[in-house]
Amino acid sequence: MSSGGKDRKKRGARRPVAGQVLSVCAVLLFLGAGCSPGGAPQGGQAAFVLNYDLILGPLNGPTPADRDVIQDTIQLIKDGEHTLALNRLSSLSERYPENSGLRILLSYVLLETGNLVGAFEQAEEAHELDGENPYKCWYLAKVSLMTGHMGMCHRELEHLRKAGQMQDAVSELETELGSE
Repeated sequence: MSSGGKDRKKRGARRPVAGQVLSVCAVLLFLGAGCSPGGAPQGGQAAFVLNYDLILGPLNGPTPADRDVIQDTIQLIKDGEHTLALNRLSSLSERYPENSGLRILLSYVLLETGNLVGAFEQAEEAHELDGENPYKCWYLAKVSLMTGHMGMCHRELEHLRKAGQMQDAVSELETELGSE
């Protein structure tokens, strides 16, 4: 047998091992994201509850029917039905891409399902839309802390301190930041 044939046999023998390593890595990542092998999320990633009243203020744009869908979706979030809420919010966010309230809701559901990168991206998008809103600054600071974007967290906390708004929430977040 030529040396090329031996090399192919050696590579072929390694494939199952490589496949097994990839499978093990996939399972570890899946479990690390807060999911059980059955696929359902185990509890949320978010260590806080949204203030829906502050989010609903910037819900300009949706039709009355879509506002009803948003209210139903908020109830799904409260009930822990994050996958269904994610599907609805994804669709609503596509129809109303300039709506920061929907972006915050979507970000929160992404946190609850373990998608930290998506949650941070949506929080950033929300922050850039609909003008200034102290809750959006606080939310971005909170998600930044949770996702390891410390510079962004410090920046948003500084904005809130200078504005003199949400001082209790700012103090609480600063305490969390100090313990990180």
